[in-house]
Amino acid sequence: MSHIRAVIQRLQSLQCAGVEDVAHSRAAKLLEILKSQKKTAQPAVAVVSTVKISETGPRPWEKRVETPSVKPAVNPTTQPSTTPAPGYSSGYGTSKSYGNSTNNRGYTLMAPKRQPLSLEIIVPPHEDYTSLTQMEDRREALRLLGEKVAKCVRCIDLVSNRTQTVLGTGNPYASLMFLGEAPGKDEDVQGVPFVGRAGQLLTDMIQKGMKINREEETYICNILRCRPPGNRAPMPEEAFKCRRFLDTQIDIVKPKFICCLGASAAQYLLDTTTTISRMRLREYRYRDAVVVCTYHPAYLLRNPSQKKATWEDLQFLMKLMGIPVE
Repeated sequence: MSHIRAVIQRLQSLQCAGVEDVAHSRAAKLLEILKSQKKTAQPAVAVVSTVKISETGPRPWEKRVETPSVKPAVNPTTQPSTTPAPGYSSGYGTSKSYGNSTNNRGYTLMAPKRQPLSLEIIVPPHEDYTSLTQMEDRREALRLLGEKVAKCVRCIDLVSNRTQTVLGTGNPYASLMFLGEAPGKDEDVQGVPFVGRAGQLLTDMIQKGMKINREEETYICNILRCRPPGNRAPMPEEAFKCRRFLDTQIDIVKPKFICCLGASAAQYLLDTTTTISRMRLREYRYRDAVVVCTYHPAYLLRNPSQKKATWEDLQFLMKLMGIPVE
């Protein structure tokens, strides 16, 4: 299944790049493969027939179940039994747990433990936020985007874990954007990125190191807008589903420079698996911005010895921006 996962990630990259038609057509074929593999992997059950979607036949989530035990001959006109076959609950929920029911056509509705595979999960529908990126008032555009972000429920694990969504902070007209990984505990409570211990260190890096004001001369956001459980790193599918919001933020703010903080930020933004140590002191481009990469402030709190290397990265950024280096 690893090769299928790699294909899914490539399809997601195509969709992020705007190649909607290609991504959806390839994903549709891949979805059929995944469904067939999932079907063959299920344990054997009683006679169960599935029918393609039609106006009169059962839908994909309806499975016609016949009683498997030996019984007298049944009149062909008799309605099929609606009693689930023994052992069928091993792959699906029982009536008590998942509320199975029978529709008026005699088909038993078996609720699965997990949501069925969906094309929208592999390649989510395109969301067009062009109108927001063209607004002259960037603060209002970000406010409207924040309303859309607050309603997002794509990532079940994140939605069930978050207190609130965290969009961004700072000056939307700034030329420098800092990009982190995901909100932490403090950020989840306050709704602002980088406000905990790592946030204080980032403030010192900006104001004491670069000699610029954090709130007035930078804009800060994350790869994700919801706190992951246990403050873990973002998962690839989560980063992908949140990518449209990130790209819209970048298009609204229009930064000239982006500083990626940590491996997750750098790898997800630039679509690479290169380690952060090899991405340092190099110049990349994304959209119309120059991108540089350095260590995450939270990593520096655990590894103070890397602060010197981070200062070198900031000096490299300052030279690109034309800021005097003392």
